[in-house]
Amino acid sequence: SVNRALRRFAVEGIGELRASALRDGSAQFLSGRVYLRGYFMSPGVHFVQQMGSVSLQASILLHKGENDDSLEWPLRMEVKFSAVHPDSGAEWVDSFMLPEGGVVFGHRAPQDEPGFSKSAPSFLLSDLQRDGFVKDDRLQLKFEL
Repeated sequence: SVNRALRRFAVEGIGELRASALRDGSAQFLSGRVYLRGYFMSPGVHFVQQMGSVSLQASILLHKGENDDSLEWPLRMEVKFSAVHPDSGAEWVDSFMLPEGGVVFGHRAPQDEPGFSKSAPSFLLSDLQRDGFVKDDRLQLKFEL
């Protein structure tokens, strides 16, 4: 679509995030703050323990930004959340709509720090590990809005 915005980031410490999710039920990783399509946000990933396995869910933390008064609220857009293979560049892609794809607190411009976490898992961590997406305790992820 027109004017899609891209954010790539590496998640470091996959082993510790997995251990935290198994121990505590979930763990969160947020990348740095960035403007994507005018919205100020920190894309990230939520590690969730489900019956002894760990799944990955897309997450977005919205921050109060300079453009909020001129943006459309609630935030509605298609998100492509991808895991990127470190050697081949192959991608596993999960697409979903905000806010229909999960629980969103950003129904209006953020006053504090509303966030979003996709309710359905995107990927199983064990599948990503098996197929070589996790290398040197790192995982490459990509958000496209």
